[in-house]
Amino acid sequence: MVGINTLKSSESGSEGLGFAIPAALVNFDYLNLRSYGHVQRVAIGARVQNITPRLAAGLGLARSWGPIISDTLPGGAAEAAGLQIGDIVVAIDDRPVLNLPDFMMRSTYIPLTKS
Repeated sequence: MVGINTLKSSESGSEGLGFAIPAALVNFDYLNLRSYGHVQRVAIGARVQNITPRLAAGLGLARSWGPIISDTLPGGAAEAAGLQIGDIVVAIDDRPVLNLPDFMMRSTYIPLTKS
């Protein structure tokens, strides 16, 4: 068994030590470390949150689940791609996005190919 510890700190004051990391993220980080000596991250310039039943009711959304764009960074990749506040993300690269973790996996990490 291999463990990877994470330490998080956010603007909202959330801090802590975490231990549960999806295997796909561990593999991505491992391949990056082996190939480049560091982990490469890509930021798309958007804040995303999960749609809750209360949020769906308040915004009059047709569904009460999935990721919704809550903010975009001016001049960021999300804005350049045409993402707008209130957009519901249903797929990335033709792969379904059901929730915030799916969105993070598909939008933040670039798959590596070895040559």
